This record gives sequence, structure tokens and C-alpha cells, in this order.
Amino acid sequence: MKRLCFLGNSHVAAVRAALNDMRAEGGLEDVEVDVFGSQRNSLRTATVGNGVVGSPSAFVQKNFRWTSGGMSEVEIARYDEIIILAGISVFS
Repeated sequence: MKRLCFLGNSHVAAVRAALNDMRAEGGLEDVEVDVFGSQRNSLRTATVGNGVVGSPSAFVQKNFRWTSGGMSEVEIARYDEIIILAGISVFS
């Protein structure tokens, strides 16, 4: 089983929607995926330490819990790969 983590700002919403579609069609059988997202530039408060990506910001923690299904920080060792999607919109 492969474990993936997508971490980012609002760009991960598209990834999450695609993952939900893939699951509904029977895809991702041997893959577990978690998504952690927070809006706009709030990820600037994120830090890496003690084996986790977290934030002192209650706003980011709340968004992480909502997008991941309950986790407020990313436990790095839990994943085989962590993909970071953050930045300005390609339409800017």
C-alpha cells in the first residue's frame, strides 16, 4: 500500500475532487491519500519540526482538520510521498 499526502493552499481542492471521483470509479485500490489544505497565504505559518508539518495558527489547524478528515498536522513518517501544491493562480 502506498500512502500519499497532498499539502497546499486552495489548489488542493481540485486534487481532492479528482481523488473523490477516482474512488467513486473504483480507482486508488492500493493507495491511501490524505489532503491537507488551507486558504490563501495562511500556509506561510506552517513549520516543520519534530517529524510533523504543523502551524501555530488556529485557522490553519482548523482547515487541516476539515480537509484531512480530522488531523491538524502532517505526520511526515506516515507517508511515502508528500506533494506540495501552493502558489498563485495560473489565472493571475
